Amino acid sequence: MNNMELVPRQGRSRKRSIVIAVGIYVSCLFYFLFQGGKTSFMLLSMATLLAVYWLSGLAGGIRRVSGERMLGAGMSKFVPARSRLNVSVRITVPGWFPLPYVIVREELLRFGERYYEEETVVTLDAKRTVVLSYRTPFLQRGWYRYEATSCCSRDLFGVFEHHGKFEAPAAFYVMPTTVSIPRWNQAERQDGQGHLEQNRHMRRRESTQLNGVREYVHGDRLSRIHWNATAKTGVLKSKQFDHESFSPILIVLDVRAALYEEANAFETAISAAASLADYARTHERPAYIAAIGNGLKWWDADTVRTQSLFFKQWLSAVHRERTEQEDGRIYKQLMEHSLRLNGAAVAWISGGLTGEDISAVSSFFKAGGYGTYLHIHGSDYAPADNARIRMLGKHRFQYIPLGQLQQLPQLLGGEAR
Repeated sequence: MNNMELVPRQGRSRKRSIVIAVGIYVSCLFYFLFQGGKTSFMLLSMATLLAVYWLSGLAGGIRRVSGERMLGAGMSKFVPARSRLNVSVRITVPGWFPLPYVIVREELLRFGERYYEEETVVTLDAKRTVVLSYRTPFLQRGWYRYEATSCCSRDLFGVFEHHGKFEAPAAFYVMPTTVSIPRWNQAERQDGQGHLEQNRHMRRRESTQLNGVREYVHGDRLSRIHWNATAKTGVLKSKQFDHESFSPILIVLDVRAALYEEANAFETAISAAASLADYARTHERPAYIAAIGNGLKWWDADTVRTQSLFFKQWLSAVHRERTEQEDGRIYKQLMEHSLRLNGAAVAWISGGLTGEDISAVSSFFKAGGYGTYLHIHGSDYAPADNARIRMLGKHRFQYIPLGQLQQLPQLLGGEAR
């Protein structure tokens, strides 16, 4: 239940209740002192019992509430996109003070801002415990954490409110949404001619790095026969060599806030970068990721391939950055790193095609690079300048406007044949 009206208001009503209760008790006390008799004694006795009851509620009970939170069964620190988590909170209220109900409020934060709030009325069992279970809505990419759990109740007469809270820290990351990319035509070209990926695998040459021993295949050269293994097994064995790796892939992700007018467009850019990284892993190509923001964030091929802890945290938590550093210095750092990747296929992902981008693309072209420029746009799409688009084509870069992530596989090359 998510209803902001469940929690009783505390401000003036609490002070007013205290003033009224003190006034009634003082009146009963004066009545007993000046009037006397059984009636005044009974009134003062009942007022005293009520006072003791209310004071005991203020001194303990729900103020010392404790609990623990459990997120799913065997859930890891990294959660796939569009997940819904099953959350269980076990709450224990010590003491004896009777509570007719308890209002429990859970607050889930995304990037430090409230994303979801669960507020439910529960009742305690004989052991003064209760287990609250609920399911979160679909979670977007980001870094999430839980605030302290708040509990609230009233006494049996509904006069005074009692509040308590307990800390049960929990944090997790939600990975970006990805789509499967079977083909990327621009990246599968060599010397300006397109080839299907299966043909590229057939044309891959073997390196001089020995990878093991395999069964002899008719047609293997005599120089490939592993004579020691053949002598031990009595069966012809051939040497197995590693294949030469394909040309690397460089994914340039622009995270500058000025280029993304809508938050959804930036999320599309992150998802496109993650999808292209998956494409590189699937097709056994080394992939490097460079993020342009306040500075240059560079991830090498081994980190992207193994999806290290820090890389996954960055991919989940990266956000739009307001630039403070001169763009020229960042582009210079980018070229210093990327020009070592001779002949790399480049995927440039940005919310706007700038003149600095064209200059960088020109440098890639001179170093034998080629690739695709993904222009991420929101609901109001304005195409880039025609002159700049023509410059991209001149430098062997394909210009693709992208509004929805689901369109990415088709725009890059369609389904594998």
